[in-house]
Amino acid sequence: MGKNIKKIIAISLVGFSLFFSGCSKAEKESNTSATLLSNLESLNYKTFKVDKGEIVQEHKCFGNIESLNRHILFSKVPGARLEERYVKSESKVKKGDIIAKLYSVDLEDEIELQKLTVQVAEINFEKLNNEDADKYEKKLAEVTLEYQRKKLAQLLKKEEGLTFYSPIDGVITRMITYQKGDEIKEDDKVAVIDDTDNIVLCSSIGESVEKYFLGMDAIITHKGMEYSGIVTKIDKDIIISGVKSSQVFIEFKDKKPHELEIDEALYFKVIGEKKENALRIPSECLYDAFDYKYVFVLENGMKLKRNVEVGMVTDEYVEIISGLKENEEVIYKIEER
Repeated sequence: MGKNIKKIIAISLVGFSLFFSGCSKAEKESNTSATLLSNLESLNYKTFKVDKGEIVQEHKCFGNIESLNRHILFSKVPGARLEERYVKSESKVKKGDIIAKLYSVDLEDEIELQKLTVQVAEINFEKLNNEDADKYEKKLAEVTLEYQRKKLAQLLKKEEGLTFYSPIDGVITRMITYQKGDEIKEDDKVAVIDDTDNIVLCSSIGESVEKYFLGMDAIITHKGMEYSGIVTKIDKDIIISGVKSSQVFIEFKDKKPHELEIDEALYFKVIGEKKENALRIPSECLYDAFDYKYVFVLENGMKLKRNVEVGMVTDEYVEIISGLKENEEVIYKIEER
């Protein structure tokens, strides 16, 4: 009796093992064939007929308008103060227009002292030349005079740098807001002047830089209007605000919007690879498993799982290589009622 019980248990274990083995095999095979999943009577759904058409690889992003010809005017004299501002932000200027003027009491005193030092050197040089002085003394006086004159010239040039002129025709996009007499620190920006006729759209794109290439077409949107552009420059692996990133530069092709502002943010999309007459479905119809991709097909009122092989994948469409035929209906936006 004990032996019979052991045989029955052994046979039962083998049977269960074969059963679950068969289930595992069937589940694996379902990855490569259509499988009946459920009736659709209890679901809300929409369908799309598999068709042939254009698939375009696009990447959408935002960028900021920058000038390709920007000039930044800095204060280079420690302790300088504002004497006068001649323009305001957004003012249009011509090359050579005066922008602002600073002054430095310390520099003025230094120049006056240096002028006196030059006079002393001149007197000494003239005196030795009129006397029967040693040739070495005369040479030393000559060199000293030349040195003091050059030092004065450097100080006068530094003083000239306190008056700022526009180096180009352009627009004042930033201007100091100090009041008269306020101290302006060394290396402070006095003004930023941009050539608004020579502009580009710049975008920090990070890891998506691999989707871009030179000569790539772009569509730039400004106030509901679309403008053609082209990628003219790509900077990879640069540091922006201490973070490693990449930048892409897009220029307008034929025409550009009126009244564009520097630093203005604009939406754009770049257009990459295109395929014509490709078998396609909407991207939201595609499901991604661990090692395969699949869709749900509507057939005789039933929802069937179908494995597919895909090609180009975009935000809008997915190219179907195999697994579907034209005019078959795929299901998307499935919701329980």
